[in-house]
Amino acid sequence: MLTVDKNDSYIRRNSEEYILLTICACATLSIAPFAVIRLLGQEWLLAGIDSFLVMATISLGLFVWQKRKVRLASFLLAVFCMAGLIAVVHLKGPSLLYWAYPVMAITFFLLRPHEAVIVGLLAMAALVPVLLPHIPKIELATILVTMLLSMFSAYIFANRTRKQHQRLMLLATKDPLTGADNRRAFDVKINEILVARQRNRQPVSLLVVDLDFLKSINDTFGHATGDQILCQVTNIIHNKIRITDSLYRIGGDEFVVIAMDANLAAGIKLAEKLRQQIDESALLAERSVTISVGVVEINEGETEMECLKLADNALYEAKKVGRNTVCTAQRGSHQTAQPHIFNDEIVTNPHSRDAEDCEASEPCSI
Repeated sequence: MLTVDKNDSYIRRNSEEYILLTICACATLSIAPFAVIRLLGQEWLLAGIDSFLVMATISLGLFVWQKRKVRLASFLLAVFCMAGLIAVVHLKGPSLLYWAYPVMAITFFLLRPHEAVIVGLLAMAALVPVLLPHIPKIELATILVTMLLSMFSAYIFANRTRKQHQRLMLLATKDPLTGADNRRAFDVKINEILVARQRNRQPVSLLVVDLDFLKSINDTFGHATGDQILCQVTNIIHNKIRITDSLYRIGGDEFVVIAMDANLAAGIKLAEKLRQQIDESALLAERSVTISVGVVEINEGETEMECLKLADNALYEAKKVGRNTVCTAQRGSHQTAQPHIFNDEIVTNPHSRDAEDCEASEPCSI
């Protein structure tokens, strides 16, 4: 069964958010003193530009802190910084050109490497007309070449770092055997969903899938066969879920499917499709390979621990009634009968040990 650390219930901020928040704070602290000095010196236009940049960085920092939309905020911050640089150099002249080097370096933290190069080249093209009348051509060429070298070096570093980060993330978030996402990736995704649930009411269902009697398969046919079964089950699930859904291997024989835009009825329908497909796939000639599934719809305000506990309880009921079963968990009680989906109607699965009891009583509710 699933085990959940209570400390995992809080919403983590990723490294991109911290980088952007740090840049916003540093930019604010760096520009604010110049805004004050220029106000005191009655340089109203320059003071206005500096004040705008300070307010923009503070606003974007608060936006990221509350909304966590890093991509949009990063693009806007890069545009504001470049536009501010071009404006002050046009107004004050080449004496403020030194700001170009840190600003260009910062864009590589905010944007993708090729985007930062494009923004940097556009900024250089905008600076040339104002620099040309004030600087000898050889000196201007030196400035442009050093900017290009700085930008080229930053591009190499950023591109290499980005690729290394992608490789590390792949190692950190992928199960090496099946290729499914692992528990670390699940923790990140479920926390993102819980944050999103605070802003919208999009239904999300959680399916906890357990491969029945995997230990017996390993003991009888060997671990190589067991590993092959795990990979085949992973492929079947991947082929059945939508591109918006995601699959995670969170234990030796346990998987979790996050079904986006799926209420409890849709989650049950998907779980039954998975159960039926694996049951009919004849993955082993000598014996049947089946799964048990616990399904729960995530409610607004629930924590990761609460969602997993409910789904785990449903999975326990599925095992309790004989495995090869889909069960759901209701708040305050548990359904122990398996709903079977056929022609978009929910009826009792005849394979369940409790089928007769369900037929004699009320239909399984969702």
